[in-house]
Amino acid sequence: MNQYLTVELVTTDGQIDLAESEVSFHTALVKRIAEQGVELDRIQVALDELFTENLGKSIAMPTVGSLVANKLGAVYENFKTLSDRTMEYVRANSQGKVDKATKVEERPNSLFVVRKGVNGGVSRRADIPVEASETHSV
Repeated sequence: MNQYLTVELVTTDGQIDLAESEVSFHTALVKRIAEQGVELDRIQVALDELFTENLGKSIAMPTVGSLVANKLGAVYENFKTLSDRTMEYVRANSQGKVDKATKVEERPNSLFVVRKGVNGGVSRRADIPVEASETHSV
């Protein structure tokens, strides 16, 4: 996902002041990075609330993005951005690729599990019931 940053160039006598414009850019960039950190914290809280409200349910990825954006009070101008960032966060914190033969997950301790197909969607790993494994006595 591309991001854009608008920065005012600093001019002196109608000429762009490179050094001051770089300072302006750096200041705006640092501010945006800090805002993204706060935004990520808010996304994490909203995801936790969403899955607590829907305990044990699997929710389609686009729906997760939309519901979290709504929880964050998104408006037309930032709805897609918040929804996309939410889905990026979920993907980055899901099990990753699963080996089809062994069914071993890339990140078995991830926060989320994403499944495709019937009954697919995103689930919070902590809410998925643990299947009893067979144990054999010797």
